[in-house]
Amino acid sequence: MDSKTTGNEFSQIIDNFLPEEQFNNLHNLMMGGGMIWHYSDVVDYDGDNEDRFQFSHLFFKPNEGFISPLPDLVRPFIDLLQIQVLIRIKANLNVKGQENNIDGKFHHDHNFVGSRLPDGTLTSYTAIYYVNTNNGYTLFKDGNYKVDSVANRLVIFDSSKLHKAVNCTDEKTRVVINFNYFTHPVLFQYGIIDQYQKSLKLFNEANA
Repeated sequence: MDSKTTGNEFSQIIDNFLPEEQFNNLHNLMMGGGMIWHYSDVVDYDGDNEDRFQFSHLFFKPNEGFISPLPDLVRPFIDLLQIQVLIRIKANLNVKGQENNIDGKFHHDHNFVGSRLPDGTLTSYTAIYYVNTNNGYTLFKDGNYKVDSVANRLVIFDSSKLHKAVNCTDEKTRVVINFNYFTHPVLFQYGIIDQYQKSLKLFNEANA
């Protein structure tokens, strides 16, 4: 595992995140015929009505746990990321753009963005793991900062940071795994702030 500082106050890039043999096993399965993908016309946020689509595989779902027949594929990440509470684990497959890189919309991955402990310690994170190398990337709204899609690279960042996917044009697909999680037991109080409405408001303002 090779860690490097990005120079950005809210994210960390880690190259060669998985050991080579483990990465090869994951890569071969997810990029081959053994992976199960489901079509979805929701790409950036619930209620997205644009003529865009992607294929996804949901590994872990809130209140239900692991629902994938391939849970062992992502279990090693739980210890490596020091995850205490999982919110969601989902893989996305986006197909090649025909000419130009296709931007998504700035969004959060879940509704409990920026959750902190009483002392202010951030506890809510998003991590994106890049399965294959291509010229697509993740673009952050803050500072127009981007992370290139490099196989076996992982970026970890504050879940409140708006970001979007940009499809590739040089490979048939762009494949990532998104991890949404808490690094401490959940201590925030439900019902005081409508987290969903808060995150939806930020999403709409970012893409106005």
